[in-house]
Amino acid sequence: MTSDVGSSAPTGTIRVAAAQINTAVGDIDGNARLIEEWIGLAEEQGADLVAFPELTITGYPPEDLVLYDNFIAANRAALGQVALMVGDIVALVGFVESEDGKLFNSAAVLHQRKIVATYRKIHLPNYGVFDERRYFTAGDECPVLSIRGIKIGVNVCEDIWEPVGPSEVQCAAGAQIIVNLNASPYESGKQGHRVEIVTGLSHRNRVYTLYVNQVGGQDELVFDGGSMLTGPSGELIGTAARFEESMLVADIDTGSLENLRLNHQAQAVPQDVLDGIAVASVVELDVPLPAGRPRLPELSIHRLDRLEAVYRALIMGTADYLKKTGFGKVAIAVSGGIDSALVTAIAVDAIGAENIVGVALPSRYSSEGSVVDAEELCSRLGVELWRIPIEPGHGAFEEMLREAFDGTEPGLSEENMQARIRGNLMMSIANKFGWLVLTTGNKSEMAIGYATLYGDMAG
Repeated sequence: MTSDVGSSAPTGTIRVAAAQINTAVGDIDGNARLIEEWIGLAEEQGADLVAFPELTITGYPPEDLVLYDNFIAANRAALGQVALMVGDIVALVGFVESEDGKLFNSAAVLHQRKIVATYRKIHLPNYGVFDERRYFTAGDECPVLSIRGIKIGVNVCEDIWEPVGPSEVQCAAGAQIIVNLNASPYESGKQGHRVEIVTGLSHRNRVYTLYVNQVGGQDELVFDGGSMLTGPSGELIGTAARFEESMLVADIDTGSLENLRLNHQAQAVPQDVLDGIAVASVVELDVPLPAGRPRLPELSIHRLDRLEAVYRALIMGTADYLKKTGFGKVAIAVSGGIDSALVTAIAVDAIGAENIVGVALPSRYSSEGSVVDAEELCSRLGVELWRIPIEPGHGAFEEMLREAFDGTEPGLSEENMQARIRGNLMMSIANKFGWLVLTTGNKSEMAIGYATLYGDMAG
């Protein structure tokens, strides 16, 4: 499969790019620089249009940052600066728009050093990790871009998850391509669901759909990318790589759409239903056909099995959390068990063995085998190992509590004491050297409460 989609007739052809980038929430200046860099990369590929993820300027999800006027002003100023470096290419950039005291989750259309149009997200999710109705007002207009006679509808994320939404309004107004800006976080199996949604949209409306998703870790969320291009027969044409920054570039020939639509009627939606969603308008853009642009490589479809996707999500979440919070090294309590072995392996793949210190904290109850296993783990992974027996601290705690505990039988408190001593030592080490502690508890332990507060949950 090549990146030339449709026939080779140039009159109805447009080159589009999906810039799947890794932004940081709140780093407006850094995000703007990244956008400018990737606009330049899209121009090198001869793209007529480049699309960025949802709320690219602010990073997603900005949450309560949008309640600060100076943050909104900075995001708008950064968008203006990005616009100044946009020439003939059309760039679609997500930002927070403010008008009359209301905030909108918007996509700006940048062209010829101006913001020539904006699209305001209509369907605002309010479930799971999403809380957009708390901050944003829904839009009610659907601009359709016209580039050399090719009509392109622009919308944002949740807008395509509705069975009838802004895409249908834009297609009724002549859109041949839908470009959807996303910040869709990873969960196991979700990429398959995304493909179903996007191919279904393309099929029922007989349009091409360029779906651009962000990538990277943002605190507790991981965004896995997987940007894609789908065709009017509901086919998946190509995808960007997952869990890494990537640009998906393709030539789309819309010349075959007319015959396809004549032979296969698109979904008919009553006009009064469309009018109840939004009002469409056409924005004419003068985009010259770039001369001598490079030939594109073949598009491919990137697939990951479930375990590989989970592991790569853990690696990206760990690496980006450290990078975006400014930590350079981590400390991990290595017990010789499976949990700490897995956490250490993830950390090595995320940030490199040279940035990890394993700490063995044996007690009077530790077996020789667990100590040997911890040493073997660090040796095989190339991780520095510190060995700090906790018996002196354990004995001191018991002595301090002897009078208070007099007349009672040893129980849960004494069992948890070891974990709390270990947690205290790990946090002291991290505090001393400016490192981060990676805790080694797993979700099963957290779910049933089989963990020690202020002990093995520290980190």
